Amino acid sequence: MLNEIKNGLAVKLSEVFGPAITVYTEGSEQDFIEPCFFILYKNPSQRQLIGKRYFRKQPMDIRYYPGTSNKNEEMYVVADRLYDALEQISVGEESLRGSNISHEIVDGVLRMHVEFNMFILKKPDAEEVMENAKVNMDVK
Repeated sequence: MLNEIKNGLAVKLSEVFGPAITVYTEGSEQDFIEPCFFILYKNPSQRQLIGKRYFRKQPMDIRYYPGTSNKNEEMYVVADRLYDALEQISVGEESLRGSNISHEIVDGVLRMHVEFNMFILKKPDAEEVMENAKVNMDVK
């Protein structure tokens, strides 16, 4: 599921910003051609709720490397567009809502933070079948 969410986010960024801005999901930041996006996870976690139900927290970091000399102005424009774009992404036939969206600019790079959290219901293991059962029924 992690790769599907990352790919769904890459598709969304390509739809919103077009082919002029490359979206990287792998590789070294030194090999990037600017302007570009780089998508990575920030410590995903999962906790068990009741039975086979789990809550999965999937925080992501989307980094934007500007390509013009007006870097701050460019990053503010991109941040505004990302707030709208990250509200909802498609993953296969499902739709995921982004939450806790925020941004910061660190060392000339825009860093957008978003979480795609979800509940997971795992399929139960094959049911164990009793081989022999003895039942005593007394009527009183």
